[in-house]
Amino acid sequence: MSLAQGMSDLYEIFERALAESRGGRAAFLAEACGDRAVLRARIERLLVLAETSDGFLDRSPLNPPLSADVSDDAYEAGHRIGAYRLLRCLGAGGMAEVWLAERTEGGCQQRAAVKIIRDSQGSVSEHFATEREILASLVHPGIARLYDGGVGADGSAYMIMEYVEGEHFITYCNTRRSALNERLALFLQICDAVAYAHTHLVIHRDLKPANILVTAEGAVKLLDFGIAKVLSQESAKEVTRTVHMSPAYAAPEQFAGGYVGTATDVYALGVILFELLTDTLPWSGDASSLTIAVKRLLDAKAPQPSRVATAKSPVPSRAIEGDLDAIVTMALSREPAARYPDARALADEIRRHLDHKPVQARIGARI
Repeated sequence: MSLAQGMSDLYEIFERALAESRGGRAAFLAEACGDRAVLRARIERLLVLAETSDGFLDRSPLNPPLSADVSDDAYEAGHRIGAYRLLRCLGAGGMAEVWLAERTEGGCQQRAAVKIIRDSQGSVSEHFATEREILASLVHPGIARLYDGGVGADGSAYMIMEYVEGEHFITYCNTRRSALNERLALFLQICDAVAYAHTHLVIHRDLKPANILVTAEGAVKLLDFGIAKVLSQESAKEVTRTVHMSPAYAAPEQFAGGYVGTATDVYALGVILFELLTDTLPWSGDASSLTIAVKRLLDAKAPQPSRVATAKSPVPSRAIEGDLDAIVTMALSREPAARYPDARALADEIRRHLDHKPVQARIGARI
């Protein structure tokens, strides 16, 4: 059975299972799935997500939503971690704190963001170490740099990263009322940073405007590889189960427990591009609601951005019709194989549009 057929069966059976009473689902799934245990497990996972409203998918233990509230036992300004002195807390939540810090040793001054995981043990420590390794391998002007990392005397793990002063990507564009070409130029910076990660076999898995900052100079910086994954030949055929993600930007395979690869990041980039053009998300309703996020997987296609754009949208619908509609639609294909294979292919398509050349999404050619 092909991947496309398998995914089609998954969505069809999932939709029918939703209509069944909870008491009758087990019998229905036993008949519909037969001996396809993996298919049944994925459908059962989707059913749980569809009927869960606490939004846990959007809360990573390594990258919690940052708030101004700091716990009583948080670090204090002046505390030293390595060569850095903590200045002020930028945010805290769950087990993590992020601090602005300054290095003053050696006669040089350098500001940095220090991410701290308190009492890091077991899987938390392993995930944090993985994040450090991933960031250390990525040296690109569009990706926030890792300076140092380790474990403190109190057992807390820490990473010292480049401190980026900037605005969230969509906010930056909307505040300045950026023209279409300016928006696409910034979007290409994002694609180039993600493409660099892809060439190093790293997929981000949680791309969203909140993880993308634009500096006052107009430079894009990609943040937060907390749930990123390194691909390898050994893992190429493995199913990557993403527990923590942002429902509004997550690809169908992340919900369905399918294989997560570079096309997964392409889907998130497609959602970001849709939002960049229209200042709204592809699907109406509460974007953070798991029920809506899972049930929208049953839709065959995302709407075209030109049909969602209004008079208040940052880009007029007539400028989106044609190439950009086709590009977004391809990036948001439900089947990973129907999308652009990676961020570089998506970036090349945007450049063809800007150069007034035929785009692959409209002529139907494979990339």
